[in-house]
Amino acid sequence: MEFAFLGRQPIVDVDKETVLYSLLFRRSNARKVPLKDAAAGYSVAISELMHSFNIEETLGKRKGVLKIDDQTIIKTDLTVLPSEHLVFELTETTHFSMKVSKVIEALMDKGYEFSLSHKLIDDVLLKRDEEFLARFSMIVFNVRKLDFDMLHKHERFIKNNNMVLMASKVETQEGFEMCKRLGFTLFLGYFFEQAEILKGKKISANRISLISILSTLQSSSDLDEVIKMIGYEPEISLALLKYMKSAHLSTEKEIDNVQQAVNLLGHKKLTSWITLLLFTSSDGSSNETLVDTSLMRARMMELLCGVLERQEYSKQAYLVGLLSLADAIFKVPMRDIVDSVDFSPALKKALVSGDGELGKILKLAMIVEHGNYKKVELLSRKLGVPIDELSLMFNTAFNYVLEVKQSLKTS
Repeated sequence: MEFAFLGRQPIVDVDKETVLYSLLFRRSNARKVPLKDAAAGYSVAISELMHSFNIEETLGKRKGVLKIDDQTIIKTDLTVLPSEHLVFELTETTHFSMKVSKVIEALMDKGYEFSLSHKLIDDVLLKRDEEFLARFSMIVFNVRKLDFDMLHKHERFIKNNNMVLMASKVETQEGFEMCKRLGFTLFLGYFFEQAEILKGKKISANRISLISILSTLQSSSDLDEVIKMIGYEPEISLALLKYMKSAHLSTEKEIDNVQQAVNLLGHKKLTSWITLLLFTSSDGSSNETLVDTSLMRARMMELLCGVLERQEYSKQAYLVGLLSLADAIFKVPMRDIVDSVDFSPALKKALVSGDGELGKILKLAMIVEHGNYKKVELLSRKLGVPIDELSLMFNTAFNYVLEVKQSLKTS
């Protein structure tokens, strides 16, 4: 079976919370397949891939945005794909014709949702009309080549028809803020991973303690030391006991001390609970996009250690992935975070500068996460990671996030 690669990039709202996913699909022999044959097999290949990935689990309650063009529309049967899980995005290279528009209209009538590149607006109006354009749910502008004239020209129409404006290629906080001012409400790009450092802000003592507990959990399966560490922290102890009372755990005894709670939860669930507590702010809120990404990276790095035959790094690798976005979550410099805990030099180096063996593994995990296929190919060869295993690892890492969150809900 030929290898297929599916990347999944968050599309976030103005609060930087994930509302959609951009699906990045690549077949291993894509360069070798003639365009007409590639287009003809596209829907079957992506359908098989989505089935193997369990699209409902991969996307959760959110929809996935899948880019297509005129060749895909004309030469494939897109009805084999689930309308309830997907939004088809017409790319800027799409040749919009009456034939294409009729196929799109038929698909819309069957419940399929479409968005389009802003480059196609005038073509759609020329070949069809405003009524047809209004059936597209979203218009996508590439921020790297933002067409202000086009945006201004159709601003009133977009607003009157409640069409959503999405900005793609948003890589900086400045770009994000500019797009918000221009009326964009959805954003695609990795700007949300950049830390917005608040001057003078320090990482709280509570979070330092939680990071230390996580570090201990990763370095040892013995829970006695962890019980002592939690016992020294009244706030964490209280939070743990409150959680145990609300988690509906089946036990005849009332849980009234840390030792009981830790032993009942066990190593795996305790690690998950400490992780989510670490990333939850004092008001009980958390950025789900950053937390999910951190958990995915942690598991991805752990899996990569196995493939690289670097099992001795796996526990440290998990912690590096987990804390790789801590500066963005806490709004504190990474150097301040790592200096507050007794980490190994290798772990500090990976988190602060991305150097060393752990830094290389983090880099590969991030490239897979970002869906950059060319970079994945290059780095996988350099590190000796079989590329046909990366797709399965990605799915395993994503499912791990779901398992962590679900396990704490149903404990």
